[in-house]
Order: sequence, then structure tokens, then C-alpha cells
Amino acid sequence: MSRQSIIHGATIAVLAAGLAACGDREEGTAEAAASLVACDLLTPDEIGEAIGKPVGEGQAEPAIGGGPGMGETTSCSWKTPDNVAPANNLDIAAALAGQMIVTLIVWSWPAEGEGAVGYLRSMRDAAAPAGMTPEDVPIGDEAVWIGGAAPLGGMLHVRSGDVTYTLSVAALGAGGEDTRGPSETLAQAVLAKL
Repeated sequence: MSRQSIIHGATIAVLAAGLAACGDREEGTAEAAASLVACDLLTPDEIGEAIGKPVGEGQAEPAIGGGPGMGETTSCSWKTPDNVAPANNLDIAAALAGQMIVTLIVWSWPAEGEGAVGYLRSMRDAAAPAGMTPEDVPIGDEAVWIGGAAPLGGMLHVRSGDVTYTLSVAALGAGGEDTRGPSETLAQAVLAKL
């Protein structure tokens, strides 16, 4: 399993915890959710400028969630070039030092119902039991930063109308890197394209 898959899996686990609190949704809606492709919402240049390091092309990840009455999800991850692993493979921190992975998960909710609003509420509600404090951020209709421990550093959840998106800037093998600033910069770039 790749480092990128592990980070994506950890991001998904946090999102799943929040979704459990969203409650039941009606089966089917009169208006379908808009289709958005996460990999089309950020460019490697935008990401590189925000994190201060070049990244490769975005890699689409398998969709999560969604379904009847739940809208559609897409996700994409970009990563910095791999570092050279030490010959003895014992110093994993050295091999990962400086590597960064940016993940964007976009959820297009049906226009009817409270899917997008409920999602942000569930993210706030899920933070406290996990020992994290959600902080409101002035992006979109509403946004919340939920800081965490390395390697994820935290996640920024944003709502704009019936769309929610989550940004995770993971700084692997490092400690104390600013992931909130780049997350907010990238969230503004996504918002401009919605």
C-alpha cells in the first residue's frame, strides 16, 4: 500500500465518521446533484505555489459515499516527487521527510434537503469526540478547520451552496509544517472555480 493510499484512507476515515452523523436522506430527489471532477478544480501550479514545492499531475481516487439522495463525490490527490529511500530502509522518517500529499474531496449534494449543511455540521460534531477543536474560517458560505496531528495536520471543510469540499495537505515525515495556510489558499482557488 502506497503512502498516498494510506493518507487518502485516513482522510476517508475522518469523513466517514462525519457522514455517520448526517442522518437519513430521502431516496431520490427532483433535481440531481451537479457533477464536479475534483482533479479539474486545482492545477499542479496552484498547489505548488501554495505549498512551496512542485507536485505531479492529480491522481483521481475511487469515489466514496454518494448514492440515491446523497449526491456525488470525486476526489483527487497530488504529491511531491518521492524522496530517495535510504539503502537500509530503516530510516523511514528520512525517506518521507519533505514529502507532501494534497487531497481534495468534492461532494455535490442534491439541491433539496440539508446534505451540504448537515455535512459541515457533522464535521464539527465529529471533531470534539476525536479531541480536536473546530475553528470557523471565512471561506464560501461556511468553512471549518479541524486541526490534527501529523501527518495529516488537519482538514479544511468548505460549503458553497450545495457543494462541500475537503482539503487535506499532509506533510509526511515532518513536524510543525503549516498546512492550514496552504489549505486556505487552495480552498479559495477551488471556490473561484465552482
